[in-house]
Order: sequence, then C-alpha cells, then structure tokens
Amino acid sequence: MLEGTINLLRQKSLAAVETLVEVADDKQSPAGARVSAARSLIDHSNLWSRMLALEHGELLPENQVFQ
Repeated sequence: MLEGTINLLRQKSLAAVETLVEVADDKQSPAGARVSAARSLIDHSNLWSRMLALEHGELLPENQVFQ
C-alpha cells in the first residue's frame, strides 16, 4: 500500500511540475504567475533532492538548495 501511495504521489508530482513548467515558459502568462511557477519549481526540486538524499541515507542541511 505504501509503495502504491508513493508511486501515485510521484505521478501527481510529475504532472504538477509539467504544469508549472508550462506556466513558467508561457510568455502570455502574467509575470507574477511565471515567477511564482518558477519559484515553485525550485522549491519542488529542493524537496525532491532532500527526499532522494534521505532514501540513500544522507542527511542534508535544511538550508541546502538544489543546484
């Protein structure tokens, strides 16, 4: 059950990222929406990098950012 939940979360996260990329790249979208989408992409990347590190037994500092 946990594995199914994790897979569903990954699928939904991927769909959300694809939507954010579309908004961030859409020159017709208001600047505020594009900036917000870009910021969300960075936050999402930071979260995933921390999750992957934890899966591999690494503990990242809270202030470490995705690069």
